Amino acid sequence: MKRKVTLLLALVMLTTMFAFAGCSSNPSGGNQDKHIEGSAGLEYTLSEDGTYYIWSSIGTCTDKDVVVGNWHEGLPVKEIVASLDRPEGPAGYKDWDIETLTISDGITTLNFGACSIESVKRVVFPDGIEEIAQCSLSFCINIEEVVFGKGLKTIAVDVFRKNEGSLKTIYFRGTEEEWNQIEIDQTGNDCIQGATIVFNYTGD
Repeated sequence: MKRKVTLLLALVMLTTMFAFAGCSSNPSGGNQDKHIEGSAGLEYTLSEDGTYYIWSSIGTCTDKDVVVGNWHEGLPVKEIVASLDRPEGPAGYKDWDIETLTISDGITTLNFGACSIESVKRVVFPDGIEEIAQCSLSFCINIEEVVFGKGLKTIAVDVFRKNEGSLKTIYFRGTEEEWNQIEIDQTGNDCIQGATIVFNYTGD
């Protein structure tokens, strides 16, 4: 009988340990360890070294609220590049009918014109992106809200180049002090001055 009680207690302790392990979160507060496939139909390009994927095109996706996944065909997604397969604009995104664009945790690199989608109204960047690259949102003429994650260091030239006042709110997951340390190029980013900035943002 004593042996059975001892075994039962050991099982309870192991179960408790696994439960706590499953509830632990990463230091950034995001879901960087969670595999997110993203919206169906998006197209990804394999990196030159074959170790990760790059989001490159809307593909056949018809979602209004697009999620760029951080995992594709067994490998992580780490970068975003502008699609050049459409003639309507330098980023190739002019005729995509998207309302929100959410970029999953784990994607850390944006390239020129990465998210320049004319119809989009809200863009959510994850923690860990250090630079919002040149012209990343330059054709987002209808954008109203942007979420910037922790770790942001630079907002490059012409990120909001075509924006003429539609941007209303910037949500920043860091503190006001951290925001003030970000290097913001003054060329093509005038709309930032007129936007309301919400610090310590914890929403989606």
